[in-house]
Amino acid sequence: MDANKMAKYYANGLLTTIYVPVEEDEHDRDLIRSRSFLVDQRKDLKKHILSTCRRNNLHYKQEQNAKDHWTAKHLSWLIGEINKLSGALRSTFDFLMFQLKKLDECISDFEEKIKELAETEKYKKKKDSLNCFRGVSTLTAMTLITEIGDVKRFKHPRQLTSYAGLDIAEYSSGGKEKKLSITKMGNRRIRTAAIESCQRVDKANKLSKRLAEHRKHQDAKIIDVADRCIKRLRKKSNNLLEAGKHKNKVKVACAREFLSFIWEALHVAA
Repeated sequence: MDANKMAKYYANGLLTTIYVPVEEDEHDRDLIRSRSFLVDQRKDLKKHILSTCRRNNLHYKQEQNAKDHWTAKHLSWLIGEINKLSGALRSTFDFLMFQLKKLDECISDFEEKIKELAETEKYKKKKDSLNCFRGVSTLTAMTLITEIGDVKRFKHPRQLTSYAGLDIAEYSSGGKEKKLSITKMGNRRIRTAAIESCQRVDKANKLSKRLAEHRKHQDAKIIDVADRCIKRLRKKSNNLLEAGKHKNKVKVACAREFLSFIWEALHVAA
């Protein structure tokens, strides 16, 4: 029965082809996803260490009048305090700090491997193109490239923003129109990478030394796309902030437009 329906739908042109990544693409994507998994584990471990410190009256910020945890100064203080402990509590902290060190080393190894992958012929041109954008590191570029896959399957940038779950949910009836938040019904890794890249879109249009140096040998078309992105997002963010919108909503709104420019850059680099 289903086969008959499929044959009829195909004959009438009602079926939509989908993109199926090849095995090599899946392996590359898994490399970057696994690094992200370990980063999340490290965050949880750090939270657990801090909560264990609080339960045992080890308050770094109060004692040292400091603002941030996990700086070099904080780690030095923490190791010093651990050395004063004994018994089961000392063992607990020793095991936790050992695990944290191993996670740091493992994440560093993953990042080195990802950088090597980014320099291969398959990815280098696309990676260099996305590095022309402000806020896009090699890791972010590789996340976007591997998660998006074949960008040509998206005929319009709106399709990419929808795929990332950055569409605006709407509940309208009759003459009433009600806009809600983003749907989040899509690839969260693309969505997260785009939002993280838009943390400082309100900065001046002046380029950093690193970005200017990287752009020296890049395609003029890519640089034009990246420049238009910077100007557009700065204008949009300033307008929304002046209208009283929350800064996090502004970042998400900018991320939607940011993906449109990423779509254009990847089409040029393809």
